Amino acid sequence: DDVVGGGATVGDVIGDPEGEARVRELANELIDVAIAAAEVDAEAAGADGWREGVVEGLFAYSRAIRGSAPDRKMALKEGAFRNGWFLAAGGLASQPLHVELLTQAGVSVDEMMEVGREALLSGGKDGGRDGDVEVREEEPGANAR
Repeated sequence: DDVVGGGATVGDVIGDPEGEARVRELANELIDVAIAAAEVDAEAAGADGWREGVVEGLFAYSRAIRGSAPDRKMALKEGAFRNGWFLAAGGLASQPLHVELLTQAGVSVDEMMEVGREALLSGGKDGGRDGDVEVREEEPGANAR
C-alpha cells in the first residue's frame, strides 16, 4: 500500500479521536521547531490562543481536503522542501513524531533533511529545484533509530 496510514484519508485521521490527538501533537511539535528557528515571534506565539489558533487553522485546512489520502509520492516530491525544512531547522531529536511518521511512510529522513538544509542555505523553498526533489524511497521503518 502506497498510502500513509494504511489508506486513511485526511478526513479519517482528523475524524478519529486518536488521529486528531496525533495531529495536534505533530502541529505543536512543528510549531516549537518554527519558534526555535526564529521563524515565529516567540512573544506573539505566547499570546493567549495563538498556538491553538494555528492548530485550528490546520484542522480547517484538513477539513477542506478531507478526501485526500497522503501517499509516498507526495511526501517525496512536495513534502521534501516542507518536511525537510523542519528537519534541518530543528534536528531529528526535537521532532520525534514527525520523524516517526515520515519513517512509516518509507521516506529517507536523512536525505529529506539534506534537501531542507539546501533550502535553508539557498533561501529558496526547495533549494532551487522548483519542487522537483528526488529523495530515495525506503522500506517503511528503515529510518528507525
